[in-house]
Amino acid sequence: MKRLTGRFLAPWPLLALVLVLAASPAQGAEGIQLKKTPAAGRQLLTLDQAIALALRHNAAIKEAEADVDIYRAKQSQADAARWPQVEILGIVGPVPAARGNHLSSPDRTNGDSPIGIFQSARLSVIQPLFTFGLIEGLREASRGGVRVQQEGVRLKKTEIILKVHEYYYGAIAAQEVYDFLQETQKTLVDARAKLVKLINEEKGEEIDIFKLDAFSGELS
Repeated sequence: MKRLTGRFLAPWPLLALVLVLAASPAQGAEGIQLKKTPAAGRQLLTLDQAIALALRHNAAIKEAEADVDIYRAKQSQADAARWPQVEILGIVGPVPAARGNHLSSPDRTNGDSPIGIFQSARLSVIQPLFTFGLIEGLREASRGGVRVQQEGVRLKKTEIILKVHEYYYGAIAAQEVYDFLQETQKTLVDARAKLVKLINEEKGEEIDIFKLDAFSGELS
């Protein structure tokens, strides 16, 4: 029987890992089943479900959408600048009776005068006639601001989708690596048992046990 030596403990697992990952056929995340059982209260998501969830609840996207609403309000304000501005001011209040004129009056201000009602109303209408392009400039600027903010929302959504792809495929890659390392660990355990048997039969060297244990510790 061929004697086992320390040479078989060269860094082949790293090379094997690279070869395994490189040789694995490319496939979409939809075709990969996560093998881990989710904890209580959690559920496994497909890539599309994860993206939809992130887009629905991401705070940065909601902030960008709020900026769009702000600029739409500014656009409405700029559009409204074309139309007349109507202002109505009404005043109603108690006032002491004051008959007569500024020269003579039967009423006195000694507190015994009857109290009447004072009322006043004013209506003003302001219509811009010619603004030298100011209003049209404001309208065009506000429309541009809305478009910029809408593109900002789309950009933010694209960034979130990219991050979800990174995290999702990263989790899948981590699972594949974890499963590979678990198989490697089992292989090392079996190899150690065989090596112990060979040493007991005086067909192996004890130093190989130490090297195997050292590598197992690094793997763990």
